[in-house]
Amino acid sequence: MSESQRALLRQFLLSGYSELKAKLTQRFGSAALASDVLQDTWLRLEQAEPVGPVRYPKAYVFRMAFNIALKRKQAESESVTLDDAMAALLADEAPDPST
Repeated sequence: MSESQRALLRQFLLSGYSELKAKLTQRFGSAALASDVLQDTWLRLEQAEPVGPVRYPKAYVFRMAFNIALKRKQAESESVTLDDAMAALLADEAPDPST
């Protein structure tokens, strides 16, 4: 990605930050997730490989953030919480009611 292209995308991220955060919060139900995702979007823009000209920078930045949020939500749903693990490990020592 050329430096001018990167600067343009960064500008759209900065100027539309509030709107992007509101949309992501509405879609995913978490303002904290939206903030984290937008920070990750900024970092990914810094490391992005050349993709050619971006015709719709605002849509590109939103889609990038949306995809990051989707991946995070998928990772969360696939992970096991500590409470779930503890509950699975704790054996019920009470006698079985059928005996």
